[in-house]
Amino acid sequence: MSSATKVAKELEKDTGRKVSAETVCRTLRKTGLGAIEKPKKPLLSAKNIRKRLSWCMAHKDWTIDDWKRVVWSDETKINIFNSDGRTWTWIRSGESLKLHHVKMTVKHGRVKEYVKEQSYNILEWPAQSPDLNPIENM
Repeated sequence: MSSATKVAKELEKDTGRKVSAETVCRTLRKTGLGAIEKPKKPLLSAKNIRKRLSWCMAHKDWTIDDWKRVVWSDETKINIFNSDGRTWTWIRSGESLKLHHVKMTVKHGRVKEYVKEQSYNILEWPAQSPDLNPIENM
């Protein structure tokens, strides 16, 4: 279950007993679980990891002048279904994050087609690599 509210609703549905979300939280804490915010992190495939490394190796010798010719930009995010506000998950103290603790994200866009039509030169960027983008840290 992803939230105490959902657990409380499932308990009521299964047992007929109404339990508050706070009672669920207290009980989970007693068992050693604590709530953490799910990190938003794209799932990286082995293929994407190889592409990222290859890209870095191909550009490691670029000069400052090479990088000055790059126009840095950022993307816009649109929520299709609902808010992507904080999402919480339960995890034991000291336990490492597992796949079900992470909120998966999907990236989609059509900007590439427009840029190609305009005949811009593009610096190809490895998929799912915001950590390589300096504008993300500004």
